[in-house]
Amino acid sequence: DRIGTACGAFLFKQKSPSAADSKQAHSDGGPTLGSAIPGRGSGGGTRTTSGEGATTDESGSQAARTDGRVRAADLLKFANRNYSASSMIELYRATEHLGSDALLGLAEEIEKLPPSDQRTWQLRIVVLARFAQVDPDAAIAHANSITNRAIRQQALSSVVGEIAGSDLSKAASILRGIGDLSEFKQVANALASSNADGAPELLLTLLKERKGANLEWGYNNMFAQWARKDFQAAVANLEQIPVGQQRNYALQGIGSAIASENLDAGLEFLGSLSNPGEKSQMLSSIISTVASSDPQRALALLEEHGDRTQRQNLLGHISSGWFNSDPEGARAWIETLENPRDRASALQHLVHDIGDNAEWLAAQVSSLAPNNQTQNLISNLAQRWGQHDPQGAADWVQTLAPGQGRQWARQNLLSHWAQSDPAAAAAFLSEEPIGPSDGASAGQIASQWI
Repeated sequence: DRIGTACGAFLFKQKSPSAADSKQAHSDGGPTLGSAIPGRGSGGGTRTTSGEGATTDESGSQAARTDGRVRAADLLKFANRNYSASSMIELYRATEHLGSDALLGLAEEIEKLPPSDQRTWQLRIVVLARFAQVDPDAAIAHANSITNRAIRQQALSSVVGEIAGSDLSKAASILRGIGDLSEFKQVANALASSNADGAPELLLTLLKERKGANLEWGYNNMFAQWARKDFQAAVANLEQIPVGQQRNYALQGIGSAIASENLDAGLEFLGSLSNPGEKSQMLSSIISTVASSDPQRALALLEEHGDRTQRQNLLGHISSGWFNSDPEGARAWIETLENPRDRASALQHLVHDIGDNAEWLAAQVSSLAPNNQTQNLISNLAQRWGQHDPQGAADWVQTLAPGQGRQWARQNLLSHWAQSDPAAAAAFLSEEPIGPSDGASAGQIASQWI
């Protein structure tokens, strides 16, 4: 439910291009959505306006439709099914020439499109962002008129995110008028993501006004955005929040915003914390974030600042981040870990997202001494592997030594295999004598097969 908010924030950051910028963008690049729509192209004819949103070429033919409006269907066929920055920008350019009445008509058309079409939300975000620029009051009224709760929240988020850039007080007024807590959360999230000057301070005030409401999530997102924009200001305003859940979420937000460009400031802030729990939490956030871009730096931070209670969990975060950026390097590092517990901890996140590493992970997990941690790894790997290659997982499980880990692995594998191919699952289960601990698996297979 945050996709619309994120894209609304993206559009706000792009701003509406000036006329000169728009012409340059169309002339410098290849075909664009704007040029593909009748009347928006840069062909040889000279365009003249003919009413709001209508255009004609030299031959006098109508460029859009008879009433001069761009149809939602015209835009829909150009939208990507998955979010794309380029498609959003092109959709925005295709609607920037429309006035208030045309935008309202287009917004109403969008609400009649099949909600199952994943492209519809892109059109809604673009059109309402532009509508909010041209006629904010009308955009707000339209968003509030939508009866579907989820769609109304998305619409209001787009409108508020756009309005915040030019009229922060109006955006605040809209938020204060929202009684439904879920809707308030969604729209407040858009305000936090808007990057408008003064938005974090205003949102902090608005969250404080909602006394008794469960709004901890808001402190996370708000302080994350705040710290990315002005790290020192975010840290300074953290002092307004007493120790508790809200402050913990704010700390998580600040930690998630720490990257290579402000790592020194983040470490200085870490050193200023006196509360051991907050210090531990902040270090975890910093290391987890840094691991995605610089895993070796994250590992150095763990060795320098971490303690035994954090080490095992953070090794998992580091290995996961390392695998995303450098799988070969991550594998080489894990294989050098001499401490079995460290190696198991480095593998714990990887078995949940095995990708193409199933056989390598199986070899690593199988080499560990049996204990509760290893048994959990074996069980989780069998489950994940079995979801996309049950026979491969089954072949591996059969090589495991008898014991609790092997039994758990069999049960986890069979629970998914029974749903996709109960006959194959039954054949695997029947290769060995069925014991008392196999009863649940046998029953599940029979049920799915019947």
